[in-house]
Amino acid sequence: MRIFKGFTLLSCVVFLAAAGLTFSVNAQSASSSLSGSSRVTIPGSEVTMELPNVYQYDEGQGAWVYAGASSGISVQVLKTTGFETLSRAVTKEKLEKQQMKFLSSEELSTGSGLKARLFQMSMTVQSPSEEKAVDFIRMVFICGNDQMSTMVTANFPKVTESLLQEPLRTSLLSINF
Repeated sequence: MRIFKGFTLLSCVVFLAAAGLTFSVNAQSASSSLSGSSRVTIPGSEVTMELPNVYQYDEGQGAWVYAGASSGISVQVLKTTGFETLSRAVTKEKLEKQQMKFLSSEELSTGSGLKARLFQMSMTVQSPSEEKAVDFIRMVFICGNDQMSTMVTANFPKVTESLLQEPLRTSLLSINF
Protein backbone atom coordinates (compact mmCIF):
# COMPACT_ATOMS: atom_id res chain seq x y z
CA MET A 1 0.00 0.00 0.00
CA ARG A 2 2.81 2.41 0.90
CA ILE A 3 4.58 1.68 -2.41
CA PHE A 4 1.35 2.36 -4.32
CA LYS A 5 0.90 5.75 -2.58
CA GLY A 6 4.49 6.68 -3.37
CA PHE A 7 4.05 5.64 -6.99
CA THR A 8 0.82 7.65 -7.24
CA LEU A 9 2.51 10.74 -5.81
CA LEU A 10 5.46 10.31 -8.19
CA SER A 11 3.05 9.89 -11.12
CA CYS A 12 1.27 13.11 -10.18
CA VAL A 13 4.56 15.02 -9.93
CA VAL A 14 5.71 13.72 -13.34
CA PHE A 15 2.31 14.55 -14.89
CA LEU A 16 2.35 18.10 -13.48
CA ALA A 17 5.92 18.64 -14.62
CA ALA A 18 5.02 17.42 -18.12
CA ALA A 19 1.90 19.62 -18.18
CA GLY A 20 3.99 22.62 -17.13
CA LEU A 21 6.53 21.87 -19.84
CA THR A 22 3.76 21.54 -22.43
CA PHE A 23 2.22 24.84 -21.33
CA SER A 24 5.63 26.51 -21.46
CA VAL A 25 6.30 25.21 -24.99
CA ASN A 26 2.80 26.22 -26.16
CA ALA A 27 3.19 29.64 -24.56
CA GLN A 28 6.51 30.18 -26.33
CA SER A 29 5.10 29.15 -29.71
CA ALA A 30 2.00 31.31 -29.16
CA SER A 31 4.19 34.22 -28.15
CA SER A 32 6.35 33.92 -31.26
CA SER A 33 3.27 33.56 -33.49
CA LEU A 34 1.95 36.87 -32.12
CA SER A 35 5.04 38.74 -33.26
CA GLY A 36 3.81 39.17 -36.85
CA SER A 37 0.94 41.49 -37.67
CA SER A 38 -0.91 42.91 -40.65
CA ARG A 39 -2.88 46.10 -41.19
CA VAL A 40 -6.54 45.25 -41.80
CA THR A 41 -9.45 47.39 -42.92
CA ILE A 42 -12.63 47.14 -40.87
CA PRO A 43 -15.37 45.89 -43.24
CA GLY A 44 -17.72 48.64 -44.40
CA SER A 45 -15.44 51.47 -43.28
CA GLU A 46 -12.16 53.25 -43.87
CA VAL A 47 -10.89 52.38 -40.38
CA THR A 48 -7.68 50.34 -40.26
CA MET A 49 -5.70 48.68 -37.50
CA GLU A 50 -2.80 46.30 -37.03
CA LEU A 51 -3.77 42.80 -35.89
CA PRO A 52 -1.58 39.83 -34.94
CA ASN A 53 -1.57 37.37 -37.86
CA VAL A 54 -3.05 34.61 -35.69
CA TYR A 55 -6.42 36.42 -35.82
CA GLN A 56 -8.51 35.47 -38.84
CA TYR A 57 -11.69 37.25 -39.92
CA ASP A 58 -14.83 35.13 -39.52
CA GLU A 59 -17.67 36.57 -41.61
CA GLY A 60 -20.27 34.52 -39.74
CA GLN A 61 -19.29 36.16 -36.45
CA GLY A 62 -18.31 39.50 -37.96
CA ALA A 63 -15.14 39.37 -35.85
CA TRP A 64 -11.49 38.37 -35.90
CA VAL A 65 -10.94 35.09 -34.10
CA TYR A 66 -7.87 33.40 -32.68
CA ALA A 67 -9.35 29.92 -32.26
CA GLY A 68 -6.22 28.50 -30.62
CA ALA A 69 -6.71 30.84 -27.65
CA SER A 70 -10.53 31.25 -27.61
CA SER A 71 -10.02 34.94 -28.27
CA GLY A 72 -11.99 37.32 -30.44
CA ILE A 73 -11.96 40.95 -31.56
CA SER A 74 -15.01 42.81 -32.81
CA VAL A 75 -15.11 46.35 -34.16
CA GLN A 76 -17.99 48.78 -34.46
CA VAL A 77 -17.63 52.03 -36.37
CA LEU A 78 -20.18 54.62 -35.24
CA LYS A 79 -20.20 57.29 -37.94
CA THR A 80 -22.66 59.60 -36.15
CA THR A 81 -21.61 59.18 -32.51
CA GLY A 82 -18.69 61.22 -31.20
CA PHE A 83 -15.98 59.93 -28.90
CA GLU A 84 -17.11 61.74 -25.73
CA THR A 85 -20.73 60.59 -26.06
CA LEU A 86 -19.76 56.96 -26.53
CA SER A 87 -17.03 56.80 -23.89
CA ARG A 88 -19.31 58.39 -21.24
CA ALA A 89 -21.88 55.65 -21.90
CA VAL A 90 -19.54 52.99 -20.48
CA THR A 91 -19.86 53.05 -16.68
CA LYS A 92 -18.96 50.71 -13.86
CA GLU A 93 -22.62 50.44 -12.89
CA LYS A 94 -23.72 49.43 -16.40
CA LEU A 95 -20.97 46.83 -16.60
CA GLU A 96 -21.89 45.32 -13.24
CA LYS A 97 -25.52 45.00 -14.41
CA GLN A 98 -24.16 42.88 -17.26
CA GLN A 99 -22.38 40.54 -14.78
CA MET A 100 -18.94 42.04 -15.45
CA LYS A 101 -16.39 43.23 -12.94
CA PHE A 102 -14.85 46.63 -13.72
CA LEU A 103 -11.04 46.47 -13.52
CA SER A 104 -9.71 49.75 -14.93
CA SER A 105 -10.17 52.73 -17.22
CA GLU A 106 -7.34 54.57 -18.92
CA GLU A 107 -7.28 57.70 -21.08
CA LEU A 108 -4.99 57.34 -24.08
CA SER A 109 -4.47 58.50 -27.64
CA THR A 110 -3.88 56.37 -30.71
CA GLY A 111 -0.70 56.48 -32.77
CA SER A 112 -2.51 58.81 -35.18
CA GLY A 113 -3.54 61.18 -32.37
CA LEU A 114 -7.19 60.18 -31.86
CA LYS A 115 -8.61 60.53 -28.35
CA ALA A 116 -9.07 57.11 -26.76
CA ARG A 117 -10.19 55.35 -23.62
CA LEU A 118 -9.45 51.74 -22.66
CA PHE A 119 -11.75 49.92 -20.26
CA GLN A 120 -10.81 46.54 -18.82
CA MET A 121 -13.21 44.18 -17.12
CA SER A 122 -13.48 40.53 -16.22
CA MET A 123 -16.34 38.11 -16.62
CA THR A 124 -17.01 34.46 -16.09
CA VAL A 125 -18.39 32.42 -18.97
CA GLN A 126 -20.03 29.06 -18.41
CA SER A 127 -18.85 26.38 -20.82
CA PRO A 128 -21.53 24.93 -23.11
CA SER A 129 -21.34 21.61 -21.27
CA GLU A 130 -22.11 23.44 -17.97
CA GLU A 131 -19.28 21.54 -16.31
CA LYS A 132 -16.96 24.46 -15.65
CA ALA A 133 -16.71 28.19 -15.94
CA VAL A 134 -13.89 30.11 -17.62
CA ASP A 135 -12.71 33.55 -16.53
CA PHE A 136 -12.26 36.03 -19.39
CA ILE A 137 -10.77 39.49 -19.69
CA ARG A 138 -12.59 41.98 -21.90
CA MET A 139 -10.87 45.08 -23.22
CA VAL A 140 -13.20 47.76 -24.61
CA PHE A 141 -11.33 50.41 -26.54
CA ILE A 142 -13.13 53.54 -27.72
CA CYS A 143 -11.45 56.12 -29.90
CA GLY A 144 -12.53 58.91 -32.20
CA ASN A 145 -13.26 62.58 -32.63
CA ASP A 146 -16.30 64.84 -32.23
CA GLN A 147 -18.08 63.39 -35.27
CA MET A 148 -17.42 59.62 -35.19
CA SER A 149 -15.97 56.90 -33.01
CA THR A 150 -14.81 53.32 -33.13
CA MET A 151 -15.38 50.74 -30.40
CA VAL A 152 -13.21 47.63 -30.33
CA THR A 153 -13.99 44.76 -28.00
CA ALA A 154 -11.30 42.14 -27.39
CA ASN A 155 -11.99 39.04 -25.28
CA PHE A 156 -9.51 36.42 -24.14
CA PRO A 157 -9.30 33.81 -21.37
CA LYS A 158 -7.60 35.13 -18.23
CA VAL A 159 -5.06 32.28 -18.44
CA THR A 160 -3.76 33.80 -21.72
CA GLU A 161 -3.51 37.34 -20.33
CA SER A 162 0.30 37.37 -20.19
CA LEU A 163 0.46 36.36 -23.88
CA LEU A 164 -2.38 38.37 -25.41
CA GLN A 165 -2.85 41.58 -23.44
CA GLU A 166 0.12 43.56 -24.77
CA PRO A 167 -0.21 42.51 -28.46
CA LEU A 168 -3.91 43.42 -28.31
CA ARG A 169 -3.17 46.74 -26.63
CA THR A 170 -0.66 47.52 -29.41
CA SER A 171 -3.34 46.66 -31.99
CA LEU A 172 -5.89 48.91 -30.35
CA LEU A 173 -3.51 51.86 -30.33
CA SER A 174 -2.83 51.37 -34.07
CA ILE A 175 -6.38 52.33 -35.13
CA ASN A 176 -6.52 54.99 -37.80
CA PHE A 177 -9.33 56.68 -39.74
